[in-house]
Formats: sequence, C-alpha cells, structure tokens
Amino acid sequence: EGKVRLGFIGVGFRGQSHQELALRRTDVEVVALCDIQQSMMDMSLKLVTEAGKPKPQVILDGPYGYRRMLENKDIDAVIISTPWEWHTVQCLD
Repeated sequence: EGKVRLGFIGVGFRGQSHQELALRRTDVEVVALCDIQQSMMDMSLKLVTEAGKPKPQVILDGPYGYRRMLENKDIDAVIISTPWEWHTVQCLD
C-alpha cells in the first residue's frame, strides 16, 4: 500500500491543523490520536469522520498517555503538537 502511518500527540488547534493536512493525503493514514482533553479529541475525531477515513486509536490517558501510543508498532512517525515544554521528553520517549 505504501502509506505512512501517523500518530498525533496533541490534537488541539495546532495539532488539528496538521491532522487536517494529513487527512487530505492519499499516501498517509492517521492511525492514532492522543490528547488530555476530551473536547479537543472530539473535534479531532470529527475531522477524521468528515474526511471519510477510518477511526484511529484514541488515547486520553493523561499527560503521559502518549507513551501507550508509542508502543504501537503500526506507527511509522509521530507528529508532536503539544505545548513546547513537553517536546523534549516526548521526542526522547
């Protein structure tokens, strides 16, 4: 198939902007979404539905819930769109 399978850490407004661009591509599949806020996740899932794509794995397990997403071996790359102070630890993980 040749698709890049993406996970998103942080699906607030900036993350949703990145996600929306990814959902437009035919060579990308959004396979996992992670956030700490249900309202942002709901908005993010609406983007998936509107794009007619399959529902991704959803993780709402607090500030370190993204680590569970990183265990998913079906993910090729991760987009990090969290507040800047989280970037280092999330990149290292």
